Parts: sequence; C-alpha cells; structure tokens
Amino acid sequence: MAIVAISDVDRGDIPQVTATFKNSTGVLTNPTTVTFYVRTVLPNSTETSYVSGVASQVTNPSVGVFVLSLTITEQAAYLVRPVGTGSVVAAGLARINVQRDTFV
Repeated sequence: MAIVAISDVDRGDIPQVTATFKNSTGVLTNPTTVTFYVRTVLPNSTETSYVSGVASQVTNPSVGVFVLSLTITEQAAYLVRPVGTGSVVAAGLARINVQRDTFV
C-alpha cells in the first residue's frame, strides 16, 4: 500500500481513508483482520485502534477494500496506519492534513 495524503480537511469533517488489500497473486482479498491505527501529531497524542467487524467506523464495501470514516476533532494532522493480518499481511500510511481554524 502507498502513503496517501488527504488535505483541506476541517474540524468536524469525516474524511474516509481507503485501504485495499491484495493477495500474493494480485487479487483483491480480505485479510483476516484489518485494524486502522490513528493518532495526531500533537505532543502526548494517544493512539486509537479501529478494528474491522468491531468498530462501526470501519466498513468493508467490497472484497479487499476497507474504509475508515474518521471524525476530525483536533486541529492537527492525523496519521492513519491500516494494517491487515492473517490471510493478507500488508500495511500502509495516510496523513490527514487539517486546515487552520480560528474558531478554536
């Protein structure tokens, strides 16, 4: 998976981070588990995990495709790392750039 940047996001927006997973022959395949790890670049940021089949923010609209819908609450960049385990092992990285907001 490639590194993806999502720009021009405001606090309160719900951008979607899409991760696609393919097996060793290049066919879209669902991993056994997909976890999206999320944290901001703020000091003392905590990491939050969103697991497929558990978190309502993670959907699987088609085979091999997982989408995280993340509500933006902080005025800071977010780092999102989707990780597939089990039948397909792969990981990626996305950065969500949040615009400056004078209504803090």
